[in-house]
Amino acid sequence: MTKKVRIKAADLKALRNFLLDSNVDLGCRPAARRVPDGVYTIALAEDDQLERLNARRSAGITIEVVEELPAAETRLRMTQQQNRFLRGDIPRGLGKKE
Repeated sequence: MTKKVRIKAADLKALRNFLLDSNVDLGCRPAARRVPDGVYTIALAEDDQLERLNARRSAGITIEVVEELPAAETRLRMTQQQNRFLRGDIPRGLGKKE
């Protein structure tokens, strides 16, 4: 399952060195954000990638799972451009029902 993770380090150089061979998805425009105790970036990682990251993590690097993303087939279903309610299903959940 894909997870959105926050990877934090003491400084930018340490963060870059850690991510150098990580093979995680940093998006098209990765950005490091400064916080009082270091810098962090957001990445997408599969479970096996997350295990490898945790195994090679050194002192000063923290990895926090921010969110678990839906499976690929769920994401595909969410992006389809068809009438999901054609079968007569009643819309439920948050949001405006039109």
